[in-house]
Amino acid sequence: MMADLKVAVCIVGAGPAGLGAALAFHQTGHTDVHVFDSREVLETDPEETYPIGLNVRGQHCLLQLCGEDFITASQVRAMGLPVQRWKICVGKLNVANVYSGKVLGMTRMDVVQTLLRCVQDRHAATLHYAHKAVGVDPKAKTVTFTTDSGKPFTVEADRLIIADGYRSKLRDDLAREHPSELSVSQWTWNNWFRVMWTAPNPTTELDPGIHYIFSGGLYVAKLPSGRWTISTCHREGSAETEFMLSDEPTRENVAKLKAYISKLARVVLPMLEEEEFVRYFSRRIFTGAVTRVTGLGVANSWAILMGDAAHSVYPATGEG
Repeated sequence: MMADLKVAVCIVGAGPAGLGAALAFHQTGHTDVHVFDSREVLETDPEETYPIGLNVRGQHCLLQLCGEDFITASQVRAMGLPVQRWKICVGKLNVANVYSGKVLGMTRMDVVQTLLRCVQDRHAATLHYAHKAVGVDPKAKTVTFTTDSGKPFTVEADRLIIADGYRSKLRDDLAREHPSELSVSQWTWNNWFRVMWTAPNPTTELDPGIHYIFSGGLYVAKLPSGRWTISTCHREGSAETEFMLSDEPTRENVAKLKAYISKLARVVLPMLEEEEFVRYFSRRIFTGAVTRVTGLGVANSWAILMGDAAHSVYPATGEG
């Protein structure tokens, strides 16, 4: 079957790893780079992302990939608020502190949008949205996608970069076809996260330079926008927090959410507007898995694994 498109480099996944790879190829003189993503648009809604800490290595990567003519070191620092420490609490009791001062608190969307703007500014790659990868043929060097039309779309590539996350279908397909080159081990987190947002700069006694971890599953952090994020966590088997997986803002679920926050960190409760307890149940739920692979190159290194498709840990520190 004839391919619908022939390219030098096909990158599957337009997250930080995929967009970063596109910029790296551009820096080495590649001009025929194509990035495919299953989403219709990349994340732009600040309420549909989650907080992260960008460490010194991550900051250096942004500078190295984008170049200081696109973003300077001071501009990277301005993207986030310095995390002076992580404060681990059990109720009001501070049981441990992890000091930093160099990690920047921001969101995943901040990183993705910065890389995306750089890719577009540099004309580093052609972006293809609403293309879901469904199959790979290393002998023919092709990847098959489905699109909104429902028709398959086949791409023949000289090099394939697989950066479509911990649930990568292409990685798993290649592992089945090339067991001597690649095996994949995964352990699901068995945790599910949902994020709440305050209005900008609410009155609070919490320190914006501290990221708070409240025992029982609450992560509280301030962002450069002035808004605080409150990340809730449901652990598998916990009947107390099963309501967090619901998309129904019933009076019972809202009451359970308030009780949960009050139990773990009562100081957080007055920071949230009443409507936020309803909006919570329409937000995305995030989860993941610890992932380990035996090699990064497959099919004589025609396909290369990157990002969480290759290596992911828990807590999610971006080690991929």
